[in-house]
Parts: sequence; C-alpha cells; structure tokens
Amino acid sequence: MNIQHHLLRQLFNGSNTMGIPESKLLSGMKILDAGCGSAIWLAEMNRDYPQGEYYGVDIDINPWATTFQTFARQEGRDFTLVRANLNERLPFEDNTFDFVHQQVYASVIYKDRWPLVIAEYCRILKPGGYIDLICLDSTNEFHGTPSKIHLEVNDLFQRLAEPRGADVRIARELGNLVTSNGGFVDIASMKRAAPLGWGGVAGLLWQENARRGMISLTDYACACLDITPEKWNTYITTLNQDLEKVRVVQYVYRVFARKRAVEQ
Repeated sequence: MNIQHHLLRQLFNGSNTMGIPESKLLSGMKILDAGCGSAIWLAEMNRDYPQGEYYGVDIDINPWATTFQTFARQEGRDFTLVRANLNERLPFEDNTFDFVHQQVYASVIYKDRWPLVIAEYCRILKPGGYIDLICLDSTNEFHGTPSKIHLEVNDLFQRLAEPRGADVRIARELGNLVTSNGGFVDIASMKRAAPLGWGGVAGLLWQENARRGMISLTDYACACLDITPEKWNTYITTLNQDLEKVRVVQYVYRVFARKRAVEQ
C-alpha cells in the first residue's frame, strides 16, 4: 500500500495535493483522508503542513496507521483516525472540511453507491472546499499478445468485484460522476498510465504492487471463484512471466474540483 502511494505521487509529479494554493495549506486547513489505509498520505501532509487539522477514515484501522499516528505524536503533531464505511453516511457534520482526499481502488466502493459517496463528500465540505479523488482501474491494457491465463485474470477481477456490487472499471467514469453531482465547479480530470514491469524502476515497482495486491486477495479469490490457493498462485506466476514479454499498463484516474461557494 505504501509502495502504491509513492508510485501515485510519482505519476502526478510528486504532488500530494492538486490545485490547492500553498497559502491555504499553510494557513491551516481541516482535511479528511477518505479511505486512509496505512495513513501514509495523512502522515506526509501532517508533516509538511502541521498547521492543518487532519482526520482519516477507513472501514478498519490499519496497524500502519496507528504507527504513523504514534510517530506524529512523538514529534508534537497528531491526526485523528475514525472507523467508518465509505459506502455509508460519514460521521461528520455538514460543511466540516476544507479538503477531502480519496485514494482507493475502484472496487472499494459499490458501483451504485458512487453518486451517494460523492454527495457525502460534497455535504461535509465547506463551500469553496476542495475534493481530490484518485482511483486505479484494476484491468490491464495490453501492448502485445498476452497468455490466455492473463486474459482470463483480467476478467476475473471484475468477477471478484461483482459479489460486492463493485465495478473495477468505474474509475473511468470518475469525472462524469463528480460533474453529475452538480455541487462542484472548476473540475479537472486527469488520466495517467502506470507501466507494469517495464519503463525502468517505476515499472518494476508497479509490477510488485500488482503482485502484492493479488497475494492479498488470495483467500477472497479462492472463496469467490471456488479455486485452490495453488491455482490462484498459478495465475500470479503466469502474470509475472507475461510482464517480461508483453507491455502492460494500468490507468490511474484523478479528479480535482471545488465545492460551489454559496453565491455560485
């Protein structure tokens, strides 16, 4: 997860934020990281802009998150961790935050809940507040001829998401989802290609990130697909072998916008 954070920063020119004036960050903003995971983004923001007030929410509190929180407290800083499900109403009052950040896989949020999740972000943002959404499309695009197993796995990711009501390709619609909400202005959509296994060190790290992601899915994948761990491991091994001869990319989508001010 921490590898992915640094790779995403590199894809977007090393920035943890997009479009927010430095003066606002330095003045002290109230900031939420929605789906904070290991809380590495919170920890970095808390370090770089200690004037802010920081909150992180996730369905479970990751051990890394509490570790980063401890380090921050030892240095006289802090952030608050809250257990909450992004698919449900968030435990915050209207107009609470100046900035909401989200960096998740598309499958974390149910497909039919995406409009409601974005509406929740709009609700808890102050007028004029900022939203920054980053979402990874879990399917692969091939430049070459992949193995039959690789093609099969590409479809398996969607099959794994379906029992949870998710869609691994929803990231492609992120800009449209924010626009259709109607509560945001100055909407900017970006798309970046992440090379898997090629393109230098970054490509090798993206490959390792994908491999670790598949390993973490082993129990869930075996239960959903009724296969053995050995079969799932065969998929992982074949994919990594394919990446040595086929150029594969995954796409990352990012949308930055500002909540309408009262007069707009």
